[in-house]
Amino acid sequence: MKNKWSQKNIKFINQIVEEAKSKMFLRRWETRNYFVDDFNDANTKIGAQCSPDTQYEKASLYFYLPIQELIDKGDVTQVEEAVYHELIHLLTDELYNLAMARFTTEDDIIIAGERLTQRIARIICSNK
Repeated sequence: MKNKWSQKNIKFINQIVEEAKSKMFLRRWETRNYFVDDFNDANTKIGAQCSPDTQYEKASLYFYLPIQELIDKGDVTQVEEAVYHELIHLLTDELYNLAMARFTTEDDIIIAGERLTQRIARIICSNK
């Protein structure tokens, strides 16, 4: 396994992230991509993680070496799926936070649910 991210693979991931953000109507979100060389956990082969901040529409996306291995193998589908998976957290994080909050009103959940539903409807309709 390689120990460092290649510039070619970084550029490839950045391009997929920007294309996915556009398709998912997440262009307003400010995202920063981090390419981590030293993530090592014997229990998992995690490829990516996301830390969203829904209030300010900002997120950090972390990509780990297993994603680079997929790129090098030519498995673009799995790489794209990982990127979309992480970006979907930008859509669902608000509901997740409400569900985990101690004091959430029914109206808060309904409003967040409707917002998420509309975002998903736009994504589906734009990709027909």
